[in-house]
Amino acid sequence: MIKNYINNIKDKNMKKNKIIKNEKVVLGYKSYSFAIVEVISYLILLIIISISIYNSIKEEDQRLLGIAIFCSLFILLIIYVYRFSFKSPKVIIESDTFGIYLNYSKKKKVYILYKDIISVSNDHLRGRVITYKSGFITIHTKNKDYKIGIIKDVDKVYKSIERKTNQFERLRSYNTLYTISQYKK
Repeated sequence: MIKNYINNIKDKNMKKNKIIKNEKVVLGYKSYSFAIVEVISYLILLIIISISIYNSIKEEDQRLLGIAIFCSLFILLIIYVYRFSFKSPKVIIESDTFGIYLNYSKKKKVYILYKDIISVSNDHLRGRVITYKSGFITIHTKNKDYKIGIIKDVDKVYKSIERKTNQFERLRSYNTLYTISQYKK
């Protein structure tokens, strides 16, 4: 009964003081746009190859049949590899008050504290002529470099991570100066 009373007082004080909770905020989502275009183009190519297989069987041309089977197996391998990219989590980067969560897969998640981050860089995906809005984020820490992607609107995610790390650095330097000034008095 005493514990319930104390918890109620804590809850009321938290509401009055508006204490900030450590909640996750989504910074980056996975980009599907380039993968969907490529998978559709491979499926169209697979349809064309299957038509050529049908024609080669009908005309009994063995050379064309071997080339068509090889190309169709190659395309099926590519589609099998892309299947894993669609299984990865939709939310790739999240942040909270003290750090960043990198969601590589449903099982592999990495948490990086803001104080450990040295720098952040981004890299856009590029085609022959086109530069996509999606790309990779690389976070350089004291111990290791973390690269994660393919992130939708990589520039926006990059700027938000930079802003959060700079805010954390300013807050940490302010707290250091404040505690030093307290000791001087």
